Amino acid sequence: MSATKNSVIVQEASIFPNAPELKAMFEFIEAHYHEGISLCDVAQVLGYSPAYLTNRVAKQTGETVNNWIVKRRMLGAQLLLQNHEQNVEQIAKALGYQDVSYFSRQFRLHHGLPPHTWRKQYHALASKVGI
Repeated sequence: MSATKNSVIVQEASIFPNAPELKAMFEFIEAHYHEGISLCDVAQVLGYSPAYLTNRVAKQTGETVNNWIVKRRMLGAQLLLQNHEQNVEQIAKALGYQDVSYFSRQFRLHHGLPPHTWRKQYHALASKVGI
């Protein structure tokens, strides 16, 4: 099941497109998204300049490398918010964000709700459907 702004039940699934020529990039992002990686880190590992990698990825996916990193982090945030084991600050740090306010702004931009509100809605819906 995939997440949308109107859907709060999230299961882990790959967000990356099937693009064999970008497989190494997507694998690196998947393995390191929680470490606070940047475009420069990805480009360096792949042996490209940041500008070249940005252009190549944008031509093939319509998205930037940074957007792919953020999208993966936002999926990770939803998965972590489904339980109460970590507070929002801990989740932000676990996803590579040093600033919880920046994480919250990005989450709101991607999901239309702040993380606390998303979590409350998730748990309200989950209790209704028996998850």
